[in-house]
Amino acid sequence: MSNNKIHINSDLKLLVILLILTISVVVTGCGDDAFTSPEGSTTPANNTTPGSGTPTPTPTSPAPSQAPANGPPAHTITLTYPQSSAIENLGGGVYRREGKALVRDVNGHVVADGTIVYLSILDSVIAQGIIGTSDTIQGNTITDLDLLDGGGNPSLFTNAYVQRNSAIRYIQPGDHIFLTFADEEDKSRLVGGIQDTQISVTQPYSRVYPDAVDYPAPDPNIDPSDPNYKDPVGYLIGASLLGAEISGTDLSGNLVSGYAVTQGGIATFYVTYPATVETIGSGCGISAIDTRARPTGSAQVYLVASVSSAVTTIDGRFCFTSIAGGTLYAVPEDLTSSADVTVTYEDGGDTVLLPFARLNVSVSDANGSNITINNGTDKSVDIRTNDRGRATFTVQINAPPASGNATVTITSLLDPDVEPITVTVSSNTPVVP
Repeated sequence: MSNNKIHINSDLKLLVILLILTISVVVTGCGDDAFTSPEGSTTPANNTTPGSGTPTPTPTSPAPSQAPANGPPAHTITLTYPQSSAIENLGGGVYRREGKALVRDVNGHVVADGTIVYLSILDSVIAQGIIGTSDTIQGNTITDLDLLDGGGNPSLFTNAYVQRNSAIRYIQPGDHIFLTFADEEDKSRLVGGIQDTQISVTQPYSRVYPDAVDYPAPDPNIDPSDPNYKDPVGYLIGASLLGAEISGTDLSGNLVSGYAVTQGGIATFYVTYPATVETIGSGCGISAIDTRARPTGSAQVYLVASVSSAVTTIDGRFCFTSIAGGTLYAVPEDLTSSADVTVTYEDGGDTVLLPFARLNVSVSDANGSNITINNGTDKSVDIRTNDRGRATFTVQINAPPASGNATVTITSLLDPDVEPITVTVSSNTPVVP
């Protein structure tokens, strides 16, 4: 393998990184369709939350350092998330979602009750990259000469940052480092030291990356969609900076922070996250356009579950999901002339405004009317709400209905449970000059 540096355009490199991260996890439930979850519950009145009876957090001792000695050793961890009644509304702009970790041995058998599953969450990516020909992961260091920040912009480890809560946050010791397309035991590490193009980790890697056979460097001459393309090792560095917290249950059913304990091969965990207009939908397939989190693209959510350094899973499906059954509002609801219409979209839980949610605007002409959207010829247009959960479009009255009313219908493309709303165009609407 040549030691000559391969230069990759930053836009192409970001595309490859996103492809790597997408392929390396099961991406069901992280797009727009997963922005909402059916049903929610109200603020708990006592020591349990409604629906699934989630226990209220109680002080507990730290997690045991080892799993039970009896029973087969863990080999795989699979994370799942229920879709029905999945989110609890804790009130005050806080939601909680349940998940399960299925822990199995090499033969697909359940592990012993009491096996400890360690949990962590990352909701902000500060730096990312793929390991090219002149880059390397070896020993306790990662060297990347063409690294990107969380938004896909060229950067250095020493100046890559995210902006959260009106503060600049750089990479710090103790931040998470995740590898994709790497050996199981190398997937998760913590940051040790930081230099311009090199990061040290607190535990050495088991092998050298890239490997010409198993884990190749990216080939800029092969399109990532080509069947001959081999997935290179990628990495991302980040922390929980948007307010997400992960906890699990112990054998007594108490909620404990940072780990969960298996019963029948299943460990139950909960992710608590802020449900506000500034955070809702983070990681839900909108990262590339999410201007609330700077740099744009840095709000990505990953869960890590491990039984040991050799049994670790990294899952990118989780996101700050809203509660289904929301409401749309339009102002004005009746038009007497061509005008702008503003739509507000709230979720079905804490009536959180939903940024970057997809809507469809369609015209139903009546009795000779000719109505278009956004000063064009379109009768149906897909739009998105802005970062405050609102969207504005123009209704152009080229010819009003001779009698009766024409309608403009606004439909949520995010949540089928949301009732569409209409704006009425009456027959006495004057024609646009």
